[in-house]
Amino acid sequence: MLFFLARCVACTLFFCAPIVLIVATASEPATALLLLVPILGLIPAYIIALILFVPVEGLMQRRGIGWLSNLAVPFMGAVGALLSFVVLGAFWGELDVMLRNLARDPYAFGFWIFLGVVWGFLWRLTALVRHIPMVARQMKPA
Repeated sequence: MLFFLARCVACTLFFCAPIVLIVATASEPATALLLLVPILGLIPAYIIALILFVPVEGLMQRRGIGWLSNLAVPFMGAVGALLSFVVLGAFWGELDVMLRNLARDPYAFGFWIFLGVVWGFLWRLTALVRHIPMVARQMKPA
């Protein structure tokens, strides 16, 4: 569980750092609206990581095809972004409005799907920490 939380924190830092940097260097105050991306996206991202990423990684490792996790986890990030839209639309009772907006402007939803893929890629990137010799030595059971 500690490794899961550490990966969540690392992914959050990697994910939010460019957005905060863009907002900090921008001259227009309206650019601060970019901060809504991590605020709105991190809670579903943590849930996606717990429900989709961890089981997919475990299944791939158990089957001996752990290298396939590098493709499956970002794909599950895209699937998780779509599932988040469906769940939020059903929760608010506005699924028909979301589908209408999707038909009108698919690129807005494509942006969130892209962010889901980026989240999956960052999640897999944090898994490489296990291969650093100092960390690997500490993670082995005594």
